[in-house]
Amino acid sequence: MNLGNTLRKLRIDSGTTQQEISDYLNIDRRTYAKWEEGITEIKGTYIPKIASFFNINISDLYNENKPSEIRNVNKAIIIVTDEATVEKIMHFLDQSNQVISGLKP
Repeated sequence: MNLGNTLRKLRIDSGTTQQEISDYLNIDRRTYAKWEEGITEIKGTYIPKIASFFNINISDLYNENKPSEIRNVNKAIIIVTDEATVEKIMHFLDQSNQVISGLKP
């Protein structure tokens, strides 16, 4: 299975649209679609972001057996405009032992 097929399987298994992933990566949806179709190569800088989006290790993107084992994870994107609120959220998540990924003050 090539990387494009793996991306498609991960996306479908997670119930995510190409547009949602594109928005997360801050790219055009057509660019992402071309990655899934294998028309264009994925720039290396996007690989960690894609792995983070699907809550998997980077190596799982290249492991042919892994995508079927990926668990669905509910995600939310929260945009907070002030540092004090970010600190409160980080403190809450830390206290509740939640995973913090991609949180930027």
